[in-house]
Amino acid sequence: MKKVIIAGACAMALFGLAQCNNSKTDDGAKAPKGAVKPVPFPTVNIPGFKFPEDSNTINTWLTNMDTTSITRHGWGIWAGLTTKSGYQSSGEDMYVFETWDSPSDLQDSLRHMKAVNDDTANHRKTLHRPNQLEHAANNALKIALSNGNTKAITVSKVKMPRCDSPQSAIGSYDSTLLVTVAYDIPAASHILSQTLYDSTTLKSMYDKKMTDIPEFPNSSIAIKPTYQIIPASKVVNGVFPFRVYCGPNNCDSGYAQNQWPGLVYVNTTLASDIATGIDMGKDGANASNTYSLNSFIHYTLSARDAEGINKANINNPGALQVSKGDIAIMVGMHVTTKEIKRWTWQTYWWTPDANNPPSPSSAFIAGLRPKEITGAPAHYAMAIAYSFTWPNQPYSGGNYNGVPQIAFNPFLEAGFGWSGTNATFFKAGIVIPKKNDTIFNRVGCQTGCMSCHALATFNPSLPRNHQNNNYIPDTYIDMVTDSNFRDAIKLDFLWSIQASVIKK
Repeated sequence: MKKVIIAGACAMALFGLAQCNNSKTDDGAKAPKGAVKPVPFPTVNIPGFKFPEDSNTINTWLTNMDTTSITRHGWGIWAGLTTKSGYQSSGEDMYVFETWDSPSDLQDSLRHMKAVNDDTANHRKTLHRPNQLEHAANNALKIALSNGNTKAITVSKVKMPRCDSPQSAIGSYDSTLLVTVAYDIPAASHILSQTLYDSTTLKSMYDKKMTDIPEFPNSSIAIKPTYQIIPASKVVNGVFPFRVYCGPNNCDSGYAQNQWPGLVYVNTTLASDIATGIDMGKDGANASNTYSLNSFIHYTLSARDAEGINKANINNPGALQVSKGDIAIMVGMHVTTKEIKRWTWQTYWWTPDANNPPSPSSAFIAGLRPKEITGAPAHYAMAIAYSFTWPNQPYSGGNYNGVPQIAFNPFLEAGFGWSGTNATFFKAGIVIPKKNDTIFNRVGCQTGCMSCHALATFNPSLPRNHQNNNYIPDTYIDMVTDSNFRDAIKLDFLWSIQASVIKK
């Protein structure tokens, strides 16, 4: 109990530090001196947007399948995240989301009982290989060891699209794809006050037969910014080729970035551009497919940034060794907010023509992007799903009848497959009303954030590499009776807690 009280004091100290940060958050703000402190989610001056929104309001949207209100809310969240914080790192402006605390910040606070960022210099969060790729590898092994189960799964009346990418190799993830995780102030404070990263805390809850950790407050936000590294050594005449997502291909082996046929060219010296096009392997670099670096949220790696990345990935075979001067371009970001019990889910990724983005985004979603979003943040597409299916199903006691609500990030999930070396997922059936067909969503391009994160659990009797890391494509999950919750404590939809547990 003493630990909770002390950690809670640290959390309140953190909260106080952040609340006392009176720095402006507009583009003309002067960068505060000293360490970067977490900046609260700002007031967003977009008509009709409020954060946190009342859960009754969002639940009414869900009941009415009000995709317009849901989409507008998702864009409002993006506008707040990509507001300039007033801070700088190595002379480059930082967005609000870049000031938030990472799991390693919170682990350090719990170990040393201090407020987060007490001694943090002006540098970015350390990037690392996505944890979900490690989970995927474990799941692939599970599937390989259970041949009978996977062979028994058949699909009738549903034809999977052929793999028509020009590349014949099974998809794999680029070693230059790196991520971080971060929490806004209320979420970070909750983790500290409840000592949710402490294995003894989770074991105590488990021993008491608790089924869930204490729920996060409704103003909590968790994010996963995802970056691709442009090595300075690979930039030729100021230009770097970058493979971009053009739309889904639900082939069983997955559809990872190295299979995408489209290229754009990033010009690191161009101040602006008028491009909206893609090179499909015929044109080469020209004005229609060459983009300024300023069309991306990005930053230049400092020596400390590079050292942190290389250290974090030291045990990752084949990891890219980065250097000072390399450029990190943000290719995507998962975002979840605790405004409703099962959280809201939206994901963003860079796309060449933001007004006509590929599925799982759409021209409809892009058409609701507010004019207040400008510059690089306006170059990102959004996919959004606040429910498992339409119509929305209850927390417990629902059914599988409905239309799937697909929302995935191409840079993170598209490569997950069901067969071959990328086998990752298990069967998930959703019945389409009035057709009497069953769709087995089973690859990355058929996923939804909520279904995947619903399975985040922890069993203190198991080592980390034996925890339940089951990923599942979009389907309904009963949050009380599902078999994945047996002999484990639910982590309020946050896999990052399982990945960050420490022994003090």
